[in-house]
Amino acid sequence: YSFFLNIFYIFTNMIFSQNSYRVLGVVSNSGVKEIKKNISKLKAFSKIGKDVTFDYDLSFLNLAKLDRRESSLLQSENSLNMDKNKITNSLFWFTDLSSVDSVALANLIKGDTDKSIEIFEKATKSNEVSSKNYSSFNNLSTLLLLTSLDDSRTDIFKKDDTSIQRIKKALQLKTLFLSSTFYNTYCEEICKSVALDSAAAQDFFTTSILDLLNKNFNTKEISSLFDGLDNHLKEKLSDTLTEAPLSNVKSHIESANELIKSDEK
Repeated sequence: YSFFLNIFYIFTNMIFSQNSYRVLGVVSNSGVKEIKKNISKLKAFSKIGKDVTFDYDLSFLNLAKLDRRESSLLQSENSLNMDKNKITNSLFWFTDLSSVDSVALANLIKGDTDKSIEIFEKATKSNEVSSKNYSSFNNLSTLLLLTSLDDSRTDIFKKDDTSIQRIKKALQLKTLFLSSTFYNTYCEEICKSVALDSAAAQDFFTTSILDLLNKNFNTKEISSLFDGLDNHLKEKLSDTLTEAPLSNVKSHIESANELIKSDEK
């Protein structure tokens, strides 16, 4: 529980824009050497007052301006020193683990999101996760969520019909991927171990998505998004929706008890 609580606040509702991999300008399966190289470059340019851009800044999307102050770089680097954080960050970013990923991501870097989506969709059209496409399921899910962000650049989702359909599809894709037998293979590609099991990864993803949706979607709208999806998602939604009312009831009971103690009459 403490792990999820800590990582939850690290993201501070900017799970896309200030994703540690984005801050460091890399994909999720990048090695330590590449990460160190980017950090050194960022620090060197910072000393002479210049900005550095990387392919995976993806600034043409509705992402917030990157915070690359030294403290932010240190926080991102330290975060990725933990295998669990590598996995949780990767669930909201991209991996380049196949030829399909490479071609789709090359189009994304050029700003052609439609072509990138098209390529990933061809790889995942069967809705069956395999050894050849498991990373495409994760990548397409992330991309659909990213293209559904509004222009406030605060990691808030749009509510138009197209965005709602994309969000719903993204949830389905991510759930299929996380519950598949290839999730462990994915973890080993990211950090050489299964640092976070499938159930914990699903829990983290669902909690994070609900937090983002709660910014501007009401209960009915969120329920509609989750309709027809995995039971785990529905159960998590149900738990979340009852947590606040129960907490509120408990608070009123405690207040009433305090009043009774102060004036028993």
